[in-house]
Amino acid sequence: MAMIYKIITACLILIFTFPIVLHAVIAQESITQADTTQPNAPEELNYWDNGAVSEIMVYDPEEDLHIKKYYTKDGELERVEKYNKYGNRVEESFYDAKGRLRLSVDGWAARRSKYIERKLFQETFYGEDGKPIERKTYNEDGRLIARQYMTDGTMDPDEKLATEPLAGKQYVTFYDSNGNVEAARFINTEQ
Repeated sequence: MAMIYKIITACLILIFTFPIVLHAVIAQESITQADTTQPNAPEELNYWDNGAVSEIMVYDPEEDLHIKKYYTKDGELERVEKYNKYGNRVEESFYDAKGRLRLSVDGWAARRSKYIERKLFQETFYGEDGKPIERKTYNEDGRLIARQYMTDGTMDPDEKLATEPLAGKQYVTFYDSNGNVEAARFINTEQ
C-alpha cells in the first residue's frame, strides 16, 4: 500500500509540473448539477414538523447508503451527498433555491473525494461555476502533502504547494451560519 501512494504521489508531482497537461485534465472535471436519480433504489424519508421532506436517503441494491439529499423546510433541495460502497462520502454539493450550485460556509460549492483502499487520497473543491478551485492530496497516514489552488479552472503556478503545520499551535476561528465569529482559539496540532 505504501508503494501505491508513492507511485501516485510521484505521478501527481509529475502532472503538476506540466500545467498544460493539468489544464486539459481539469477542463474535463467540472460539476454543474448532481445526478441524484437511482432507478428502483430503496429510499428512506425524514420529514420536517410542517410535513415537508427534510432528507431522502437512497440505498443501493446491497442496502448501503448511496445518496443523501437534504431539503429546506420549504421543500427546496439544499445539499446532496454521494457515498461509495464502503460508506465514504465521495461527493458533496450545495444548492440555492433555483437548484444552482451555491457556496457553502467553507467557501466551496461542491467537493469530490477519491479514496485508495478506503483511505482518503485526494479532495477537489469546486466553485459556483462548477470549476475546480482547490485540490488537496494526502499521504497514506492521512496527512496533507500537497495543496493546489486554481484560478479559472487551471492551477495557479504561484501556489503549487502549501503544507499544514506539523507541530505546534494554530490559531483557528469558528463562525456561525451567519458568518459571525463564534469562538477563536489556538489548537494544538502536535500528534
